[in-house]
Amino acid sequence: MAKSVAARESTAMDPVDADAALRTRVESDRIAILYRTNFTGTLLSFVVVAFIAMVARDVVASRILIAWCTVVIGLRVCVDLLSYFHRKAVDRETNARRWGWFYSWAVLPSALAWGSAIFLPGLETNWWTQMFVALCLTGRTAASMLTHSYFPPALYTSAVPLLGALALRYTTNGTPIGAVSSLMWLIVLVYMLSTGHRQARLIVNSIKLRYENEQLIRELKQTNIAEAEARYKAEQASLAKSRFFAAANHDLRQPLHALGLFATTLRNSIMEVGKRQLVEQIQHSIESLESCSTICSISRASTQGR
Repeated sequence: MAKSVAARESTAMDPVDADAALRTRVESDRIAILYRTNFTGTLLSFVVVAFIAMVARDVVASRILIAWCTVVIGLRVCVDLLSYFHRKAVDRETNARRWGWFYSWAVLPSALAWGSAIFLPGLETNWWTQMFVALCLTGRTAASMLTHSYFPPALYTSAVPLLGALALRYTTNGTPIGAVSSLMWLIVLVYMLSTGHRQARLIVNSIKLRYENEQLIRELKQTNIAEAEARYKAEQASLAKSRFFAAANHDLRQPLHALGLFATTLRNSIMEVGKRQLVEQIQHSIESLESCSTICSISRASTQGR
Protein backbone atom coordinates (compact mmCIF):
# COMPACT_ATOMS: atom_id res chain seq x y z
CA MET A 1 0.00 0.00 0.00
CA ALA A 2 2.80 2.39 0.92
CA LYS A 3 4.56 1.58 -2.36
CA SER A 4 1.49 2.41 -4.40
CA VAL A 5 1.05 5.72 -2.59
CA ALA A 6 4.69 6.57 -3.28
CA ALA A 7 4.22 5.63 -6.93
CA ARG A 8 1.26 7.97 -7.26
CA GLU A 9 3.18 10.80 -5.63
CA SER A 10 6.16 10.23 -7.94
CA THR A 11 3.99 10.32 -11.05
CA ALA A 12 2.14 13.44 -9.93
CA MET A 13 4.46 15.68 -11.95
CA ASP A 14 4.06 19.30 -12.81
CA PRO A 15 2.56 19.67 -16.33
CA VAL A 16 5.53 21.76 -17.51
CA ASP A 17 8.02 19.17 -16.23
CA ALA A 18 5.93 16.38 -17.77
CA ASP A 19 5.98 18.09 -21.18
CA ALA A 20 9.74 18.63 -20.95
CA ALA A 21 10.29 14.99 -20.00
CA LEU A 22 8.08 13.89 -22.90
CA ARG A 23 10.03 16.03 -25.38
CA THR A 24 13.29 14.59 -24.07
CA ARG A 25 12.07 11.02 -24.51
CA VAL A 26 10.76 11.76 -28.01
CA GLU A 27 14.06 13.37 -29.02
CA SER A 28 16.03 10.45 -27.60
CA ASP A 29 13.87 7.89 -29.40
CA ARG A 30 14.03 9.48 -32.83
CA ILE A 31 17.82 9.98 -32.64
CA ALA A 32 18.19 6.35 -31.58
CA ILE A 33 16.12 5.27 -34.59
CA LEU A 34 18.25 7.53 -36.80
CA TYR A 35 21.37 5.67 -35.73
CA ARG A 36 19.69 2.26 -35.98
CA THR A 37 18.87 2.89 -39.64
CA ASN A 38 22.54 3.58 -40.32
CA PHE A 39 23.17 -0.05 -41.30
CA THR A 40 20.51 0.20 -44.01
CA GLY A 41 22.23 3.30 -45.37
CA THR A 42 25.60 1.55 -45.39
CA LEU A 43 24.25 -1.46 -47.24
CA LEU A 44 22.55 0.77 -49.80
CA SER A 45 25.76 2.76 -50.25
CA PHE A 46 27.71 -0.36 -51.22
CA VAL A 47 25.01 -1.36 -53.70
CA VAL A 48 24.85 2.06 -55.37
CA VAL A 49 28.66 2.36 -55.49
CA ALA A 50 28.83 -1.02 -57.20
CA PHE A 51 26.20 0.03 -59.79
CA ILE A 52 27.97 3.31 -60.58
CA ALA A 53 31.34 1.61 -60.83
CA MET A 54 30.03 -1.00 -63.27
CA VAL A 55 28.28 1.54 -65.48
CA ALA A 56 31.00 4.21 -65.47
CA ARG A 57 34.03 1.96 -65.86
CA ASP A 58 34.01 2.33 -69.65
CA VAL A 59 33.98 6.15 -69.66
CA VAL A 60 35.83 7.07 -66.44
CA ALA A 61 39.49 6.31 -65.82
CA SER A 62 39.97 3.35 -63.49
CA ARG A 63 42.19 5.18 -61.02
CA ILE A 64 39.70 8.04 -60.73
CA LEU A 65 36.78 5.66 -60.31
CA ILE A 66 38.64 3.60 -57.69
CA ALA A 67 39.62 6.75 -55.81
CA TRP A 68 36.03 7.95 -55.80
CA CYS A 69 34.71 4.58 -54.57
CA THR A 70 37.37 4.51 -51.84
CA VAL A 71 36.48 7.99 -50.62
CA VAL A 72 32.73 7.28 -50.57
CA ILE A 73 33.14 3.98 -48.72
CA GLY A 74 35.70 5.46 -46.33
CA LEU A 75 33.40 8.32 -45.38
CA ARG A 76 30.57 5.85 -44.89
CA VAL A 77 32.76 3.83 -42.55
CA CYS A 78 33.33 7.01 -40.55
CA VAL A 79 29.56 7.36 -40.14
CA ASP A 80 29.44 3.73 -39.00
CA LEU A 81 32.12 4.46 -36.41
CA LEU A 82 30.05 7.36 -35.13
CA SER A 83 27.10 4.99 -34.84
CA TYR A 84 29.25 2.60 -32.82
CA PHE A 85 30.31 5.39 -30.45
CA HIS A 86 26.67 6.40 -30.07
CA ARG A 87 25.74 2.89 -28.94
CA LYS A 88 28.51 2.97 -26.32
CA ALA A 89 27.83 6.54 -25.14
CA VAL A 90 26.31 6.99 -21.69
CA ASP A 91 24.79 10.36 -22.59
CA ARG A 92 22.97 9.27 -25.76
CA GLU A 93 19.62 9.81 -24.04
CA THR A 94 20.36 13.00 -22.13
CA ASN A 95 22.23 14.64 -25.05
CA ALA A 96 20.28 13.09 -27.91
CA ARG A 97 20.03 16.29 -29.93
CA ARG A 98 23.78 16.81 -29.82
CA TRP A 99 24.28 13.28 -31.14
CA GLY A 100 21.80 14.10 -33.89
CA TRP A 101 23.92 17.07 -34.94
CA PHE A 102 27.03 14.88 -34.83
CA TYR A 103 25.37 12.55 -37.29
CA SER A 104 24.22 15.43 -39.50
CA TRP A 105 27.72 16.84 -39.82
CA ALA A 106 29.19 13.35 -40.31
CA VAL A 107 26.98 12.64 -43.36
CA LEU A 108 27.77 16.01 -44.97
CA PRO A 109 31.21 14.98 -46.35
CA SER A 110 29.68 11.72 -47.52
CA ALA A 111 26.94 13.60 -49.39
CA LEU A 112 29.54 15.87 -51.01
CA ALA A 113 31.49 12.80 -52.13
CA TRP A 114 28.34 11.28 -53.58
CA GLY A 115 27.54 14.51 -55.41
CA SER A 116 31.02 14.62 -56.91
CA ALA A 117 30.20 11.45 -58.86
CA ILE A 118 28.30 13.46 -61.46
CA PHE A 119 31.49 15.49 -62.11
CA LEU A 120 33.73 12.46 -62.74
CA PRO A 121 35.84 13.14 -65.86
CA GLY A 122 34.53 11.24 -68.84
CA LEU A 123 30.83 11.17 -67.92
CA GLU A 124 30.19 14.24 -70.09
CA THR A 125 31.15 12.18 -73.15
CA ASN A 126 28.29 9.69 -72.65
CA TRP A 127 24.90 11.20 -71.97
CA TRP A 128 23.23 7.88 -71.08
CA THR A 129 25.91 6.95 -68.56
CA GLN A 130 25.69 10.39 -67.02
CA MET A 131 21.91 10.07 -66.73
CA PHE A 132 22.20 6.64 -65.15
CA VAL A 133 24.64 7.98 -62.56
CA ALA A 134 22.26 10.88 -61.89
CA LEU A 135 19.37 8.46 -61.36
CA CYS A 136 21.49 6.37 -58.99
CA LEU A 137 22.33 9.48 -56.98
CA THR A 138 18.65 10.46 -56.92
CA GLY A 139 17.74 7.01 -55.62
CA ARG A 140 20.43 7.35 -52.96
CA THR A 141 18.90 10.67 -51.93
CA ALA A 142 15.41 9.20 -51.79
CA ALA A 143 16.70 6.43 -49.53
CA SER A 144 18.35 8.97 -47.25
CA MET A 145 15.03 10.82 -47.07
CA LEU A 146 13.49 7.68 -45.57
CA THR A 147 16.31 7.05 -43.10
CA HIS A 148 17.18 10.66 -42.19
CA SER A 149 13.68 12.07 -41.73
CA TYR A 150 13.92 11.19 -38.05
CA PHE A 151 16.16 14.25 -37.67
CA PRO A 152 15.56 16.92 -40.40
CA PRO A 153 19.06 18.50 -40.16
CA ALA A 154 20.51 15.14 -41.22
CA LEU A 155 18.14 15.17 -44.17
CA TYR A 156 19.38 18.62 -45.19
CA THR A 157 23.06 17.71 -44.98
CA SER A 158 22.53 14.53 -46.99
CA ALA A 159 20.07 15.68 -49.66
CA VAL A 160 21.00 19.31 -50.41
CA PRO A 161 24.69 18.72 -51.39
CA LEU A 162 23.81 15.70 -53.50
CA LEU A 163 20.87 17.05 -55.49
CA GLY A 164 22.47 20.48 -55.53
CA ALA A 165 25.47 18.92 -57.31
CA LEU A 166 23.14 17.40 -59.90
CA ALA A 167 21.43 20.73 -60.51
CA LEU A 168 24.80 22.48 -60.80
CA ARG A 169 26.13 19.88 -63.21
CA TYR A 170 23.24 20.19 -65.62
CA THR A 171 23.24 23.97 -65.35
CA THR A 172 26.84 24.09 -66.60
CA ASN A 173 25.90 22.15 -69.75
CA GLY A 174 24.76 25.40 -71.31
CA THR A 175 21.87 23.77 -73.17
CA PRO A 176 18.10 24.17 -72.78
CA ILE A 177 17.82 20.50 -71.86
CA GLY A 178 20.45 21.04 -69.20
CA ALA A 179 18.56 24.02 -67.78
CA VAL A 180 15.31 22.04 -67.67
CA SER A 181 17.09 19.13 -66.05
CA SER A 182 18.63 21.43 -63.47
CA LEU A 183 15.20 22.85 -62.64
CA MET A 184 13.87 19.31 -62.37
CA TRP A 185 16.52 18.35 -59.80
CA LEU A 186 15.73 21.44 -57.77
CA ILE A 187 12.02 20.56 -57.80
CA VAL A 188 12.89 17.03 -56.71
CA LEU A 189 15.01 18.47 -53.89
CA VAL A 190 12.18 20.69 -52.63
CA TYR A 191 9.73 17.80 -52.83
CA MET A 192 12.01 15.46 -50.91
CA LEU A 193 12.65 18.03 -48.19
CA SER A 194 8.95 18.81 -47.77
CA THR A 195 8.10 15.10 -47.71
CA GLY A 196 10.86 14.50 -45.18
CA HIS A 197 9.46 17.26 -42.97
CA ARG A 198 5.99 15.75 -43.07
CA GLN A 199 7.41 12.35 -42.26
CA ALA A 200 9.39 13.83 -39.36
CA ARG A 201 6.20 15.35 -37.89
CA LEU A 202 4.42 12.01 -38.24
CA ILE A 203 7.29 10.26 -36.49
CA VAL A 204 7.28 12.74 -33.60
CA ASN A 205 3.50 12.49 -33.22
CA SER A 206 3.58 8.68 -33.28
CA ILE A 207 6.29 8.57 -30.59
CA LYS A 208 4.37 11.08 -28.47
CA LEU A 209 1.19 9.06 -28.86
CA ARG A 210 2.99 5.91 -27.76
CA TYR A 211 4.29 7.56 -24.60
CA GLU A 212 0.91 9.17 -23.87
CA ASN A 213 -0.74 5.76 -24.18
CA GLU A 214 1.82 4.28 -21.81
CA GLN A 215 1.17 7.12 -19.35
CA LEU A 216 -2.57 6.50 -19.60
CA ILE A 217 -2.07 2.80 -18.89
CA ARG A 218 0.04 3.65 -15.83
CA GLU A 219 -2.64 6.04 -14.57
CA LEU A 220 -5.32 3.39 -15.05
CA LYS A 221 -3.24 0.88 -13.13
CA GLN A 222 -2.75 3.38 -10.32
CA THR A 223 -6.48 4.07 -10.27
CA ASN A 224 -7.17 0.35 -10.00
CA ILE A 225 -4.66 0.11 -7.16
CA ALA A 226 -6.35 3.01 -5.36
CA GLU A 227 -9.75 1.37 -5.79
CA ALA A 228 -8.38 -1.92 -4.49
CA GLU A 229 -6.96 -0.12 -1.45
CA ALA A 230 -10.30 1.61 -0.77
CA ARG A 231 -12.14 -1.71 -1.11
CA TYR A 232 -9.66 -3.36 1.25
CA LYS A 233 -10.15 -0.60 3.83
CA ALA A 234 -13.92 -0.90 3.55
CA GLU A 235 -13.72 -4.66 4.02
CA GLN A 236 -11.48 -4.23 7.04
CA ALA A 237 -13.89 -1.67 8.53
CA SER A 238 -16.81 -4.00 7.90
CA LEU A 239 -14.91 -6.88 9.52
CA ALA A 240 -14.10 -4.74 12.55
CA LYS A 241 -17.75 -3.73 12.82
CA SER A 242 -18.83 -7.37 12.64
CA ARG A 243 -16.35 -8.36 15.32
CA PHE A 244 -17.57 -5.51 17.53
CA PHE A 245 -21.18 -6.61 17.18
CA ALA A 246 -20.23 -10.22 17.91
CA ALA A 247 -18.33 -9.24 21.03
CA ALA A 248 -21.05 -6.85 22.18
CA ASN A 249 -23.76 -9.46 21.61
CA HIS A 250 -21.81 -12.13 23.51
CA ASP A 251 -20.89 -9.87 26.39
CA LEU A 252 -24.46 -8.55 26.73
CA ARG A 253 -26.46 -11.73 26.24
CA GLN A 254 -24.86 -13.84 29.00
CA PRO A 255 -25.41 -11.43 31.93
CA LEU A 256 -28.92 -10.64 30.67
CA HIS A 257 -29.76 -14.33 30.56
CA ALA A 258 -28.47 -14.72 34.12
CA LEU A 259 -30.45 -11.68 35.28
CA GLY A 260 -33.57 -13.14 33.68
CA LEU A 261 -33.14 -16.38 35.58
CA PHE A 262 -32.55 -14.55 38.83
CA ALA A 263 -35.62 -12.35 38.26
CA THR A 264 -37.81 -15.38 37.50
CA THR A 265 -36.61 -17.18 40.61
CA LEU A 266 -37.15 -14.06 42.71
CA ARG A 267 -40.68 -13.59 41.36
CA ASN A 268 -41.62 -17.18 42.13
CA SER A 269 -40.34 -16.85 45.70
CA ILE A 270 -42.18 -13.58 46.53
CA MET A 271 -45.83 -13.76 47.43
CA GLU A 272 -46.57 -10.06 47.99
CA VAL A 273 -48.30 -8.44 45.04
CA GLY A 274 -46.39 -5.14 45.11
CA LYS A 275 -43.02 -6.80 45.20
CA ARG A 276 -43.99 -9.22 42.42
CA GLN A 277 -44.96 -6.26 40.20
CA LEU A 278 -41.56 -4.70 40.87
CA VAL A 279 -39.85 -7.94 39.85
CA GLU A 280 -41.98 -8.14 36.67
CA GLN A 281 -40.86 -4.62 35.73
CA ILE A 282 -37.28 -5.77 36.13
CA GLN A 283 -38.04 -8.72 33.82
CA HIS A 284 -39.56 -6.36 31.20
CA SER A 285 -36.39 -4.25 31.30
CA ILE A 286 -34.26 -7.37 30.84
CA GLU A 287 -36.40 -8.42 27.85
CA SER A 288 -35.88 -4.96 26.32
CA LEU A 289 -32.14 -5.34 26.69
CA GLU A 290 -32.34 -8.78 25.09
CA SER A 291 -34.12 -7.14 22.14
CA CYS A 292 -31.11 -4.84 21.77
CA SER A 293 -28.86 -7.92 21.74
CA THR A 294 -31.02 -9.41 18.98
CA ILE A 295 -30.65 -6.21 16.94
CA CYS A 296 -26.84 -6.50 17.30
CA SER A 297 -27.03 -10.06 15.96
CA ILE A 298 -29.11 -8.95 12.97
CA SER A 299 -26.68 -6.07 12.23
CA ARG A 300 -23.75 -8.45 12.36
CA ALA A 301 -25.44 -10.85 9.97
CA SER A 302 -26.28 -8.10 7.48
CA THR A 303 -22.69 -6.80 7.65
CA GLN A 304 -21.26 -10.23 6.94
CA GLY A 305 -23.71 -10.67 4.06
CA ARG A 306 -22.40 -7.58 2.32
